[in-house]
Amino acid sequence: KSNYHKFDDYFNDLRKVVKEMGLNALGTEFVFYLDTELKYKPLNTPIEIALVVAPKPKVKYSLPENYYLKVEKQRKVLAFTFKGPYTYLPLIYKKLDSCITQKRVSLNMPVVEMHLKTPIHTASPYEYQTKICYVL
Repeated sequence: KSNYHKFDDYFNDLRKVVKEMGLNALGTEFVFYLDTELKYKPLNTPIEIALVVAPKPKVKYSLPENYYLKVEKQRKVLAFTFKGPYTYLPLIYKKLDSCITQKRVSLNMPVVEMHLKTPIHTASPYEYQTKICYVL
């Protein structure tokens, strides 16, 4: 269960664990929202935060509590790329969720975010890029 305002901390902790394991992070963080309801929930929302690594680990690692390795399959998504501060994301979600509901789009799982440009990649929050993916 996480809080939206701590995402940067979660990403930094995840990168630290990946580095300590000697794995190569490919640079895109993912946020898997596990709550099936499409609504803004800034506190205690169930999520998974992921970082793509390569190559696929061939040995078993001793991971900290709540960390694990998993393989995700490819999926079709309806995607929107937003450029700007994370604080604006709730407004973007409100509009996108309204469109999804109005158009009666059938979803197979909750939303996935891909953080393409983050605080470690840019100097300004207005340069952040987040791809919001509704999984079909």
